[in-house]
Amino acid sequence: MSSLSFTKADCKCSEPLFSYKYLRTHRAGGIKLVRCFPHCCPSHSYANFCSTSIDLTSSNVTSGLEGGLAYVRMQLAGDPVFKVGDEIDASVVFDNVRAQDNLKGDWVPSLYWYYAEAKQEMVYHFNQNNCFGWHYGWVGTTKKSHRSLQHHLVGYVFRHAGGKSPPRLHVMASTISPPFIVMSYRRACVFCQKHRPPSDQVTDKPSLDATNCHCEGDLNLKYAKEPVFRKKTHAVCLDDTIILLPLVPRTLPSSSTKQSPLAKRTPRISTPPAISVVVIAPPRTPWMMETQLASLYAVVATPSLGFFPPATFRTLQHHLRRHVLRPFATKHLGLASNNIDEILLPSVLDDRVAVPSSSLDPIDSTLKAHCLDAVLSLVSLPLLRRHADHFTAAADHLLDRDGLLRAYEDWLAMLHDTVSTYVNATQGLEKLVAQLPRLPHPTLQNVLAQWKELPDTAATPGFDYFVAQVREVFMATKISPQPPIVPVMSPYNGRWIYDSTMSSANGSNISIATYLRGMFWGFCFELKLTDAALHMRSLLPAYNTIWSEFQLNGEPQVARVFPNGESTMSQLTSLLLGDYVGLHDNQSDQIRLALFGWPLGNTGNAGNEERRRAMRLSARFQQIGASNLQLQVALYEFTIERNDDATELSEMTAVQRLALYTRRQEVQSTQAAIANFDFRFRRSE
Repeated sequence: MSSLSFTKADCKCSEPLFSYKYLRTHRAGGIKLVRCFPHCCPSHSYANFCSTSIDLTSSNVTSGLEGGLAYVRMQLAGDPVFKVGDEIDASVVFDNVRAQDNLKGDWVPSLYWYYAEAKQEMVYHFNQNNCFGWHYGWVGTTKKSHRSLQHHLVGYVFRHAGGKSPPRLHVMASTISPPFIVMSYRRACVFCQKHRPPSDQVTDKPSLDATNCHCEGDLNLKYAKEPVFRKKTHAVCLDDTIILLPLVPRTLPSSSTKQSPLAKRTPRISTPPAISVVVIAPPRTPWMMETQLASLYAVVATPSLGFFPPATFRTLQHHLRRHVLRPFATKHLGLASNNIDEILLPSVLDDRVAVPSSSLDPIDSTLKAHCLDAVLSLVSLPLLRRHADHFTAAADHLLDRDGLLRAYEDWLAMLHDTVSTYVNATQGLEKLVAQLPRLPHPTLQNVLAQWKELPDTAATPGFDYFVAQVREVFMATKISPQPPIVPVMSPYNGRWIYDSTMSSANGSNISIATYLRGMFWGFCFELKLTDAALHMRSLLPAYNTIWSEFQLNGEPQVARVFPNGESTMSQLTSLLLGDYVGLHDNQSDQIRLALFGWPLGNTGNAGNEERRRAMRLSARFQQIGASNLQLQVALYEFTIERNDDATELSEMTAVQRLALYTRRQEVQSTQAAIANFDFRFRRSE
């Protein structure tokens, strides 16, 4: 790597990247948060704690495989900085990594990164969505000379030095920020504490006017030096061209300026010598955010894996290892975080199956890869935890319509911001979504058209999903506690973690979304078997809800939640979910579950089989010895009988819906499954 620098790809303001002075606030538990770091973006937040993310950009990277482990840390300006080529004990970093359960860790990890092939740059994000905060544990004194000491943010990219014991890290690249001072919030002058908004004139100077600062000595803003503030660039998209312009004072073009035919849909750029940019962004409404996010989700949920390039599944597994299982591995898998490649993930593809020619088009492949990366930006363990916490907090507003709407909009904004952080660094989310009609998949295009025609109302599918999920969280956390589950003596009881795939067939028929949901349902889970039911809970839950409960009496039932905490009433898929039949064969000690998914809407007069297509998932649990568990999964598709009384499926009981299945007299042995798998799990205590 030739160079490493601090950047902020999603920055839309014209403030410098770093400031001369930061105020630090003490919080409970010894947390000392640096305010407004690295700068207020897009403006100062008065409603909550002001903070944002920062990036490390490595240039001249010829392949996305050249990336390493990226970390940043704050330190005194005089403290040593590791140089390129140094080797350090890995425990120096790994024993003090910042995480949700260690918010005072010195080393802030990059939990999401991407490779910009066109620019040959690797971009690492830090503190995305303020998941960690900018804690800085430096202990100062009351001495004036000590209070004015300078500090740096230092960035590193490491790689593992193979074959070393104990493990060591090799420094691939490093960089430091301009110096800054850290001041106690209580000692700051009133002007700095209130953080007066900057004037309309944007310059390279600090946004706070130095003449109004009354802090003593070197802590006064008048000592801020312009050279410590680095310029940033801003991307302006003109059709398929991206022009990088230096950020300068924004000015509107005069009324006599001749505008191009693109003026209505592109930023207006004044003529030299003074280059100015006016960014006119459309209002970000909940409807716009939901339709854009849903369109991206449709790309990974509607087509099968075979629709994507051959390398897609490897990309998917690589992301899950680094962004979900790395922080999870130490606690539940007994692995050090540097042994990430030892983590096995469920294999669902047969390498002997030929790749469809439709997945090899280079232009379409690039678009598909961008969509996958955008969706995967939402798949990380920290965001999963934050997601669960948001729904728990939203449960307080279940009976308050206005509060519930605000919580829903905040949820959309959290997801939209996360995706935009990635996409805006490449081409822009709106532009990416606009290209989706190019993808050659008729069913996907029908889904995209439905979202495009969605009316701009509060009762959207996304809002219905949100309310259904909040309702389950409310019932689990806000009302009387659930009675404890009292299991019987059974070898099924305990925690289980995926170990191997014994066989798989037609795995390319499932979608990426199905694989991801399966991962969060069943990569690692806990079972409790009672006299009447099997209780199951994922160790990677997306929501704080009750355990999944499957009655084992052989009768049609409706489950409330899936193992990851997702409500069966939430219609994120195009199917009505929740119906199941469970059975415990006492003779073989085998547990069998059949889960059903029904088409939404009225099927009474539906001559089109597509509208009457239903799904059945068969799962068979079998104990193998004391420490191993077999799980056989098969996915079937069938067409339900026409419903002559025109009753909607959602208004039927589970018994009535299952009757539509049994009347078809499906013979399982003669019907080929869409996909089937044979997995093994090992016990984990």
